[in-house]
Amino acid sequence: MLDHFVILTKGGLVLFSHSIAKLKGHPVDDMLRTFLLESRTGTENSCSIDQYTVQWRLHNDLDLIFVVVYQKIVQLSYVPELLEVMVHRFNEQYKTTHAQFLKDTSVTFDGLGDLFDKVVRTLEHKIEMERQDRRPREYDGNKKGNKKKVDVEENETEPESAQESETSHDSDEDVDEQTRIARNVARLNASRNASKKPLTASAPPSSKPVKVKREGTKGPNKAEKVALELNRDGERRNEGPISRGHIDLDEWKHQGIDLDLLEKPEEVEQKQGGLFGFLKDKVSALTGNKPLEEKDLEPIITQFREHFIRKNVAAEIAEKLCDSVQSSLLGKKLSTLQIFGIVRSAVEEALIQILTPKRQIDILHGVQEAKKAGRPYVMVFVGVNGVGKSTTLSKVCAYLLDRQFSVMMAACDTFRAGAVEQLLVHSNRLGVELYEKGYRIEPTQVAMDAVKSAGQNGKDVVLIDTAGRMQDNEPLMAALSKLVNTVRPDLVVFVGEALVGNNAVDQLVRYNQALMDHARSTVNPRLIDGIILTKFDTIDDKVGAAISMVYTTGQPIIFLGVGQQYTDLRRMNVKVVCEALLRDM
Repeated sequence: MLDHFVILTKGGLVLFSHSIAKLKGHPVDDMLRTFLLESRTGTENSCSIDQYTVQWRLHNDLDLIFVVVYQKIVQLSYVPELLEVMVHRFNEQYKTTHAQFLKDTSVTFDGLGDLFDKVVRTLEHKIEMERQDRRPREYDGNKKGNKKKVDVEENETEPESAQESETSHDSDEDVDEQTRIARNVARLNASRNASKKPLTASAPPSSKPVKVKREGTKGPNKAEKVALELNRDGERRNEGPISRGHIDLDEWKHQGIDLDLLEKPEEVEQKQGGLFGFLKDKVSALTGNKPLEEKDLEPIITQFREHFIRKNVAAEIAEKLCDSVQSSLLGKKLSTLQIFGIVRSAVEEALIQILTPKRQIDILHGVQEAKKAGRPYVMVFVGVNGVGKSTTLSKVCAYLLDRQFSVMMAACDTFRAGAVEQLLVHSNRLGVELYEKGYRIEPTQVAMDAVKSAGQNGKDVVLIDTAGRMQDNEPLMAALSKLVNTVRPDLVVFVGEALVGNNAVDQLVRYNQALMDHARSTVNPRLIDGIILTKFDTIDDKVGAAISMVYTTGQPIIFLGVGQQYTDLRRMNVKVVCEALLRDM
């Protein structure tokens, strides 16, 4: 059973809303924010949000979104067809009303609710008919065997005169070929049921059904076709209502069931063949009167997909991003001369939407709030080996010292030889306190003691360094999850290299999954909150890792590392990154 149906513009203006049941939460808003606004749809037009399944369809020509919400435990196979039918019917019946609505929002879409209910009832009835038709037929004896038995009995009761006549004819060698064929046909007719149409000598028997053309009409409509196909007796009746079981078309109409609604509206003008039709199609494409189809966009989308992969975007992310852009353009009426420019603009818009933070991380504001609460602001730095976690931690420390905050470093990398000494060098250069207990000590205990010491000494911020570990090292990932979920820091920062491509996606996914799997509680596990990309100054315009990481987690990039100095830490300029990614296109 459907819970909710809504039609809204891509700008968020609701044209029509129809609720069957009260929704818990805001699944439509969550879908728009998580998938459409961040261009995460790809070719999939459905998602699961809490207890609901949300499916949608874009009407790009009118910039509308048709959305259906229903319970996740319910399987409704007709929803894609429902959305498709509603898009066609809306475009056919309410296009003028939609134009008026954009000028005056008080305009109502009269009858749209009744149309929706009627389409739903029709689809549900169609599904039920198909389900019944798939059921095995009831066994009513061996009809084929009974038929043979009846035929035998009829043959045994043939008139003796006929048998004598056949015998005399068979023994007559002077009978011509035409007479012999006529006698054989007579024998066959005698053995058939009286209800069957007799054969003639001029028309040999045929097992194929004869197609009867209906006079004065183009053929049966959708409802008649369905009813005829579902008749179990296999015979078409020319008189009376077409029926299946005890329901006929008149009864369906009375119940609000109209199978003609499911037919796609035909084009007003059929394509004309020959040279004139060819020229007409070309003129329509050039003037922008022809809706864009997949074949029009595919060559250009393929170019962008390959370009993104060369720019270090993970292949899977490049595929999803391009599919999302293609879905947003299908059906728009554009000139073929404008397609490349329109696609490029759509790609740039999608990239900006992905990279723009949906949740702003303001470290300075967070430190101020923690200071008011009388506790230190805690940050944990995690990542794989060799990406520059300790150097990045030192850069963040310098950034906070410049803002007049007191900082303590915590050396929780108790595994790698030289890790404590490396952090000690940074702390001495920056003039901050380092909390360390040497090696072979439980990292979680070191982190807890550091936070406690910082609180006692009035420190504003605690920066916790952790051991680098590969995402597939199960024991070390379990230890990291223990540290994060025990300390409960204000910010968990993933430090990654800007040089990586496909591996960045795997690293982030596995890190987040490990933090979730080893969390003490699944209600509110501590996951990755933000990303810092290092070595960004070494990649020129191959900035694809930024797109891959943000697209994978939905978390923002906090800083970019652009050098070896403590001050070489930059905020990401979304527009500059997009321009670098689209360079040469």
